[in-house]
Amino acid sequence: MFSIAERAIAWGVVQSINVRINHLRALTISTPGRATASIAQMPRLVEAIGKTDRAAAFDASRDHIRTVHNLASQTLE
Repeated sequence: MFSIAERAIAWGVVQSINVRINHLRALTISTPGRATASIAQMPRLVEAIGKTDRAAAFDASRDHIRTVHNLASQTLE
């Protein structure tokens, strides 16, 4: 995705924070409801990207991040 969009710098940023992302994923992956939420969210994002619908892709990404943020916050309490 980053390569096609010619966003090498953005890809570098994503790679540099990948360790943190993986840590949070490990914390939340087995949380009840996580799998169901992800299964519903990822197709929305992929579809929006496929349609080049920036607003829908943003919304789908934001919703996913909010869900994971809430789960991580609950896990870390």
